[in-house]
Amino acid sequence: MGVSKRNNYVVGFTVFVTLIFLAILAVISYVIINEKTIVVPDEVGSIQSAVDEAQEGDIILVKAKEDGTPYNESVTIDKDHIKLIGIGKEKPVLDGAGVATSGITLNDRTGVLVKNFIVQEFFDQGIHLSNSATSNRIVGNMIKDNVNRGIRLNDSVTGNVIKGNSLILNGFRGVDIDNSTSNIFHGNTLNNNGTGIGLENNSDNNMLKANTVNDNENRGIILVNSTSNRISANILNNSNLNEGILLINSSGNLIKGNTVNENGDENTEVGIDLFNSDDNTITGNKVRDNAGDGIFLDANSTGNDVHFNRLFGNGDGGFTTFDINNQNIIPPLNNFKGNECDNSDPNGLCN
Repeated sequence: MGVSKRNNYVVGFTVFVTLIFLAILAVISYVIINEKTIVVPDEVGSIQSAVDEAQEGDIILVKAKEDGTPYNESVTIDKDHIKLIGIGKEKPVLDGAGVATSGITLNDRTGVLVKNFIVQEFFDQGIHLSNSATSNRIVGNMIKDNVNRGIRLNDSVTGNVIKGNSLILNGFRGVDIDNSTSNIFHGNTLNNNGTGIGLENNSDNNMLKANTVNDNENRGIILVNSTSNRISANILNNSNLNEGILLINSSGNLIKGNTVNENGDENTEVGIDLFNSDDNTITGNKVRDNAGDGIFLDANSTGNDVHFNRLFGNGDGGFTTFDINNQNIIPPLNNFKGNECDNSDPNGLCN
């Protein structure tokens, strides 16, 4: 009887697993069979019209117009798993003429791909992800000359990938991350914006890796009230006019392996600056020739680990500014180990 029961159980379980597999296969087959491709402007005159016609999972291919004129429209993607892709030798241009609010909007969308566009001259932001938008990809776009932001993520946006974009001459920030978590920003170039990248209002657990952030009017990267972010292998050079990296009221972040050179236009501007920020790790960075201190920790920044950085030629060589300037002298103290530098305040923080 025991053997019979076991056999019945095995057969029943096998049937159950088979049914689940067939159900999954049916869903996948349905998506593949029903996937449609729409070409703009060959089949539909505008990008928004193509989005309106599309169903979930469809592909929209957009060509540059033959007469060289841009698409003067805003695009709101209101379906999940849409692939919106610019094709051809020249990227298609989406132009807001300085009036329309956002170029491309993903509001509470999942699995959307936006790739290979030029998005320019919108009043607020070029590309906007909001209201719990999840697992979208923004790849290979040029986003420029927008009045406020190049790309904005706000209102619980999570799990998105922003990769390989160029963000140029956006007025407020190249990338603005507000109350958004666990997003990846990798391999983007941010030049001549107000600030390169800004995280604020509980924007936690994001990864900023291998971005090039140069020549921005204010700061390279700023974190405000944001924790547990990983900022690694970024290049911040050539006179971001204030700090290269600034943390305000932000704790538990990892600042690792960045190159932070020649930022600031006066000796109050710092390579890596911590203000009222605790328990961060600053390690393996190269910090050189910044106008002010190389690394500065204010008196209210405690419990930070500053290890194995290389800092040379920052500020005025130790008269009033230093390679490392630690203003906290009340426990819990900051921790310094293995830093290569010429001078520090207090003395003894350099190997």
